[in-house]
Amino acid sequence: MTINKESIKYIKLLIITFIIIAVLVSSAGTFNEIMESYYAQATEINYWVYPVALLESIIMGIIKNIYLVGFFVAFLLASRSINRAKLDETDFEKNKTFYRDIIKNYSVSVLNYIDNFKLDYKQSYTAELLKLEKKKIIKITGNKIEILKEPTEELDKRFVDSIKNNKVTMPLSEYENLIQEEALEKGLITKSTFFGNVKDRKTKVIIIIIFLLMFAGAFFIAFVQDADLNSKIFIAIVLSLLIWGFIVFFVFAYFIVYFVKFLFEKNYRRTEKGKEVNRQLDGLKLFMEKFSNIDSKEAQHLILWDDYLIYSVMFNINKKIQDEYSKFLFN
Repeated sequence: MTINKESIKYIKLLIITFIIIAVLVSSAGTFNEIMESYYAQATEINYWVYPVALLESIIMGIIKNIYLVGFFVAFLLASRSINRAKLDETDFEKNKTFYRDIIKNYSVSVLNYIDNFKLDYKQSYTAELLKLEKKKIIKITGNKIEILKEPTEELDKRFVDSIKNNKVTMPLSEYENLIQEEALEKGLITKSTFFGNVKDRKTKVIIIIIFLLMFAGAFFIAFVQDADLNSKIFIAIVLSLLIWGFIVFFVFAYFIVYFVKFLFEKNYRRTEKGKEVNRQLDGLKLFMEKFSNIDSKEAQHLILWDDYLIYSVMFNINKKIQDEYSKFLFN
C-alpha cells in the first residue's frame, strides 16, 4: 500500500495549522498572565517589557505544546528517512539538462522502477512486451503472442513463463520484487538504514541546535522570573528535566512513526550511481517530450524508433501503445 503524496501534504498542512493555533492560544494566555503580573507590581511599565514578555510567552506556548511539536518533528524526520532519495525536482528545473543517449547496461524495467519507485501495471508490462519483441524473444501478431526462444535473463524468463493464452498473468508484486532484486544487484538502489537521514551531518547539526535553543530558552525563562537565585536555579532545573523528557519522547515518537510508515512504504533509496542514472533518465524524458512526436507512434514503429519507443511507454509519454497492448494484460 502506498500513501498518496498529495494527501500527506494536506495532512502536514492541517497538523501545522493546528500546532500554530495551539501555540498562539497558549502564548496569548501566558502573555496576559505575565503582563498582569507586571501591572500588579509596578505602576509604570518600561517599553522593553513588552517584547521580553512576548518572547517569554511564545517560548512558554511552545513548551506547553512541546509533545505535539515533538511528535510532528519526529514525523517529518521519520518520513524523510524512509522516503526514497529522489532527484531534487527544483534543482532539475534550474538546470534543465537534456540527455539524448539510451542508457545502456540496465534493463528498461529497472530504469522504470528507479525513475519514481512506482510501477504502473499497464505502463510497465507494455514496455516489457516491447523490450521482448525488440530482443526477438516474442513476436506479437494481431491478438497473438508467439514465444520464439527461451530468455536468458531471470526477469525475462519469469515474465515469458507467465504468458498464458496470450495474456500476461504475472502479479505486479512479483514483477516488482524481481526488479528490486536486479536494481540492488546493479547497485542502483540500497536499503535505507533504520536511522536514515538522522545519520546525515546536516540533520544532526539542526537537531542539536534545536535542543540547545530549547535549553537556552529554559534558562532564559528561569532567570527573568522575579525570584531569588535559588528559585531561578530550581526553575531552570525543572524546565531542563522537562526538555530531557521531551527528548526521550521525541526519540520514541521517531521510532514509532518510522515503524508505522515502514508498514506502508518500501525502505529503498537510490545510491549515488542510481541518482546519476536517474538524472540521465530525467534528461532523456525531457528531451523526448520537447523534441519528438513519439507519443503518436505505434508498436509497428519499433524497428525505426528502437529503444526510444520503449522508453516513451516507460515514461508514460506514449499511451497509444499502452492501449494497443492492453488486450494482452490479464485484468
